[in-house]
Amino acid sequence: MKGYLEGHGIKCWKAPEDIPYGTDWDVGIKNGLKECPVMVLIFSKAADESKHVKIEVHKASEAQKIVIPFKIEDHIPDNLDYYLTFPQWLEAIDDIEGAFQRLNERLRSILSPGPGGKKGTGGRSSDPGEPVTVSDKDKDQLLSILPDYGDWGTNSDLRERLNWSKEKLKSVADSLDRDRLCIYRDGNGGALALKTQQLAELEKRLLNGSEPYPYFVNVGEGKHRHWDDCRKYNFFCAGCGERFANLMKTIPPGSEVYLYLSQYGYVAKGRTTSTAKPMDQFQINGTPLAQLPLIAPDAREHLGNQEMCEWIVEVEWDVSLDRNEAIRKKGLFVHVATSCRIKDPITIQYLRKAFAS
Repeated sequence: MKGYLEGHGIKCWKAPEDIPYGTDWDVGIKNGLKECPVMVLIFSKAADESKHVKIEVHKASEAQKIVIPFKIEDHIPDNLDYYLTFPQWLEAIDDIEGAFQRLNERLRSILSPGPGGKKGTGGRSSDPGEPVTVSDKDKDQLLSILPDYGDWGTNSDLRERLNWSKEKLKSVADSLDRDRLCIYRDGNGGALALKTQQLAELEKRLLNGSEPYPYFVNVGEGKHRHWDDCRKYNFFCAGCGERFANLMKTIPPGSEVYLYLSQYGYVAKGRTTSTAKPMDQFQINGTPLAQLPLIAPDAREHLGNQEMCEWIVEVEWDVSLDRNEAIRKKGLFVHVATSCRIKDPITIQYLRKAFAS
């Protein structure tokens, strides 16, 4: 990455080669962070589990540096999720060349002085309300190819098909969104969808509150939880900290939920049938879950400790899939949080259809 960026005129600092000889690593990295306005985090499972990476991201966040996560592995953060909940991610899993280009564009927009000598505008007006002129020909061209993608396509696919820059696609898509012809989602995994009557009605119900937003839940598979246990015994869970337990407690009974398994995709659609309970209070047909055979080896590690134990939410599966049958499509909403609302009507409509088939 450093070679690519410096080959495009962006000066980089990287440990250990940029730490002066005789300088302690911690001092060298601290000084390097001071010099750099942006941190690019090459994100993987190994990076998420590294205590040194966590310290570096914490220091960058503390110094109010911009952190750009460059995702090379389909892994949802566990140790770093506190720091990476809000930044937009650069997906490099399926399109490494495109990701490098987008990173180059993003860094230039931050580092290059815009009008008035201010950094971060990328040469564009800092007035978000300034109208952008878009030709009818461009709008018609974009609308004409969307049906080829099943009425919605990812931003990267559409840009490649049209040979448009990110800025041009955004301008045209924003215009179509304002004209109520499409729904446009910018950022990581962004997508553009034709506003069919069905999608328009769904968006309206979600926005006016007549239909609640469904929940995204990350299975978070590891030594404390395993998807096959959740699937077999009709539950999902999160624990090992008050913050994760609290997320489970916010999901009310009767909620529509979609479970996502990192590295695979969406594996289930269901509806919750209980509030969250600590594992030692959760039973399956009269038998405590903790007494049943579980694949997750340390699921019972914090049994009785309500702050650290697994908090279980019972669910009735409409559809639950084996991990190798998971629903995965570029452009679907995926979040780094353990649980959150899905507020993207494109993803909601797609998942409902996919799990109904």
